[in-house]
Amino acid sequence: MQRIAIFGKGGIGKSTLAANLAAVYAQSGKKVLLVGCDPKHDTTVALTEGRPIKTVVEQSAFMDAFARDLSGLLVKGRLGVDCVEAGGPEPGIGCAGRGISRTIELLNGAGVLREGRHDVAIFDVLGDVVCGGFAAPLRQGFADKVVIVASEELMSLYAANNIARAVRNYSANGIALCGLVGNLRDPGADRAAVQRFAAGIGTQVLAFLPRETAVREAEYRRVAVVEHAPRCAFSKSVLALAKTLWSYDRAKAKVPTPYPDELFHELSHKGFASSVPEPKPEAVPALPQQRQPGPGPEPGPGPDPGPQGPSEKDLAAWHGSLWENDPGPNSQVWGAADQWRNFFCDFETRRNVRMCLEGSTPVVNVWHQDLECSFATPNYNDPSLPAFFKFPWPPYVEGGEEERPPQREKKGRRRNQDRGDEGEGRWNVMTNLRDLDVIHGGGRKLDEALAAAVAQAEGRARAVVVHSTCIPTVIGDDAEAVVARWQKRTKVPIVYMNHTSGSCEDFDVCLALFRNLQKDPSFAKVRRRPGTVNLVGFPNGPALQELVALLREAGVEVHARVMPHLDIDAARGYLAAEAQVLYPNGAYAKTYKEFFEHLPIKTLKLDAPYGWEGTLGWAQAVARGLGRKGRVAPALARASKDLAKEWESARREVRGRGVAFVVDGFHMRRLTDPSQTWGVPLLRVLREMGLGVEILCCGEAKRKGVPGLRFFRTQEELDRLLRDGRFEAVYSEYTYDNRLARAGKAQFSLDCFEMGLAGAVRSLRKLGGICRWPFARRYARFMGED
Repeated sequence: MQRIAIFGKGGIGKSTLAANLAAVYAQSGKKVLLVGCDPKHDTTVALTEGRPIKTVVEQSAFMDAFARDLSGLLVKGRLGVDCVEAGGPEPGIGCAGRGISRTIELLNGAGVLREGRHDVAIFDVLGDVVCGGFAAPLRQGFADKVVIVASEELMSLYAANNIARAVRNYSANGIALCGLVGNLRDPGADRAAVQRFAAGIGTQVLAFLPRETAVREAEYRRVAVVEHAPRCAFSKSVLALAKTLWSYDRAKAKVPTPYPDELFHELSHKGFASSVPEPKPEAVPALPQQRQPGPGPEPGPGPDPGPQGPSEKDLAAWHGSLWENDPGPNSQVWGAADQWRNFFCDFETRRNVRMCLEGSTPVVNVWHQDLECSFATPNYNDPSLPAFFKFPWPPYVEGGEEERPPQREKKGRRRNQDRGDEGEGRWNVMTNLRDLDVIHGGGRKLDEALAAAVAQAEGRARAVVVHSTCIPTVIGDDAEAVVARWQKRTKVPIVYMNHTSGSCEDFDVCLALFRNLQKDPSFAKVRRRPGTVNLVGFPNGPALQELVALLREAGVEVHARVMPHLDIDAARGYLAAEAQVLYPNGAYAKTYKEFFEHLPIKTLKLDAPYGWEGTLGWAQAVARGLGRKGRVAPALARASKDLAKEWESARREVRGRGVAFVVDGFHMRRLTDPSQTWGVPLLRVLREMGLGVEILCCGEAKRKGVPGLRFFRTQEELDRLLRDGRFEAVYSEYTYDNRLARAGKAQFSLDCFEMGLAGAVRSLRKLGGICRWPFARRYARFMGED
C-alpha cells in the first residue's frame, strides 16, 4: 500500500491537493483511504457532498483501548473513497496532536492501515508546528512518502524547512521526502527561488499548481476540482503529480538537509541564490530502535568472580576511563539510543526528591495529572503503590494498613479520584486526565476536583495543595486561573505547585514551613536534651523502628525524625536534640545544605547502617558522638546475640550464589559511592553476605587482572553475557525487566536492602531467596517477549 503524507503551512492548499489526489486515484480504480489530520476537519468535505463528517475524537471508540469495530469512523465518500477526520479541540485549548496520534493508533489497531485493504492512504497533516502529535504519520511509520506544499512566501518556506527537519528526524523509519509542490500566491512570482530553496534542502519541486477560477468554483460546490473541471490546467497538474508520486522510488530519496534558522533567514534575503555557500547539512539523528553500537571485540570469558568480586578500589580505578566523554544519565529519555544497556533509573528515582516531605498538618492534595503519572512518580511516603520503577526503599509503610484501622469512605468522594491510601490528616483527589482531556483541555476536571477538595477541606484541613504535572503544562492548561477562581470562593488556603516549572522544582510546602519555623526567634530558645539525636533522611519502615530501639539500648534517644515525614510539633523543638544525624543520600545533599547543615547543632555524617558490621559501626559512632561510648558495647552485644546465629545461617545458605551489575563508565560510580545509591554500600554489603559479584561493563578492557569484570560493546554481546553468566540475579531498577527474563536471570534492586541488624538478616534472606528461585531460569523462553 502506498502511504502519502501531505504537509504544509496552514491555508497553503494541503487539503485541496489531498482531496484531489484521492479523487484521481479513486477514478483510476484504486481503493483509497483519505485521513484528515487537521483540527479544522475539512479535508474530506469535497468528497462527502460538502457535509463535515463526525470526527474520531467525538466518537466513543476514541476512548476504547480495545476498539476493533470502526464502522462509525470510516465514511464512504464519492468515488468510493474511505474518509476519516481526526478532529481536535476548541481553538486555544488542549492538544490536537494527541487526537491525531490516537486516530492513527485506532486505525492501525483495527487493521485499517494493513496491507491489502487499500491501495493508497493519503494523510492531510497540519504543518505550521510539527510537534510529535502532528508528526504521528511519520513518527509511527505509517507514511512512506512526504509531500510539502509551499508558496513563494517566506513563512511558507520557513514552515517547509521545519517539516523537512521532521522528515530528517524520522528518516530511519524509511520516510522519503519526495519533494515540494509549489502553490504560488502570485502567478508572476519567481519560481526559481522556490526551486533553489528545494535544492538547498536536498529535494526537488515536483510540480507547480496553477491558480485558476475552477479551483474556487469547486470549493464552493464542495467537489474535487478533477471532478468539476477535469480538463483545466490544475486538474492536469494533479493528474501528473499523482503519477509521479505513485512511481516514485523511495530508495533513491535523499535524507533532507534543512537549513539552520539563522542561515535560512540569511539566504532568504537573496532568494536562496546559488552564489551563497551551500548550507552544511544538520546531523541526522537515528531513531533509538534503529541505532546499535558498532561491532566490537568478542567478550572474553573473564575470570571467575569468586565469593568477593571486584572491590570498590578496583572499580574506582575504572570509573571515567571507559569513556572519553561521560555519557551522563539518560534513563529519563524513553527510547534513548543506549537504553538497551541501561539498568539504572537515576532521573526517575530522584524526581521530585525536594518535594517529598509528608507533614503532620492536615491537607488535601489535588493531583492534576493522568493516572499513569502516579506509577512513574516516586511516592516517598507510601511505597506500596504500584510503579514502573523499583524505587530505592523497601515496600513497608509506617502506620500502614496492617497497623491502622480501616478508613471509612468519605461521603462525596469518588473512588476514581483516589490517589494512594487515605490516612489521618491526609486526603487525595486526582483529576485522572485521559486522552479526551488532553485534546480538549483539563480545566473542567480540575474545577471538579477542586470543588471536591474544598468541600473535604472545610473544617478539617489547613490547606488544599494543587500539584500540576507534565501533561497540564504541555497542553497549556491555565491551572493557575482555575486555582485563583476557587481561592476567591473559599477561606481555605489553596497552594499551587507546578512540578515541571523551573521556579517550583525545588519547592516543598513542608520544607518551606520548616524554614519559617527556623526564622522564629523561639526556635533557638529551647533547652538541650543530652543524649538525644534527630534522624534526617532515614527511610521509614520497621528497620528504622529497630534502629531507634537499638539506639535506646545504647542510651541514645531519638528526639525527631525529618524526611520523608515532618511532625510540625517535633520540628518546633528541633534544636533541643544534642546532635543531628544526616543519612548519606546524594539526592538530599542540596536539602541538607539549605535547611540543616547551618543549624547550631552538632552534625554527624556517617555511613548508613547497612549490613552487620556497618550497623554496629554506625551505632558506635552515634554513641561516641554523644558521649555514650560506655553503654554502647553491652547494648550491641545484647541486640546481636540471637541475630548473629541467623546471620551466619543465612550466609551459609547463599554460599556459591552470585549477582551481577550492568554498568558503563558513568554508572560505575553507583558501585563505588554509596551516596549515589541512596546510602546503600552495595559491594561492601554483598561481599559481607558472601555473595559473588560480577560486573558487566560497556567498554573495552584497557588493563587486565580485575576479577569479576567483563566487557561488552553490543546488545548481542550483553545478551550473551547475561544468559551465560554464572550468577543468578542481576541488578535492575525497572519493575519488570524483560532483558533479564529473556536471559533466565532473577532481578534485585535497592528495595532488597534494609538498615539495622535484623534488616541485614532480612536482606540476606531476601537475596538468597531471589537467587534460589528457579522461576526465571525455568520459564525464560516464555517470559522474554516484549
